Amino acid sequence: MGCRIARDFWGKGIGSTALDKFINYIFSKGPIVGLFASVAPENRASIRVLEKSG
Repeated sequence: MGCRIARDFWGKGIGSTALDKFINYIFSKGPIVGLFASVAPENRASIRVLEKSG
């Protein structure tokens, strides 16, 4: 999964909400061993979204 959010909507929790809903959906569909995430090291905002989502 990947997404881009227009700059006007940055900092409004949209990325965190979308990721939380995605995670809940994936785990509701059956046994999942785990998920992997990758973020460019300079993308602090995306790193924070991943941190908040666990």
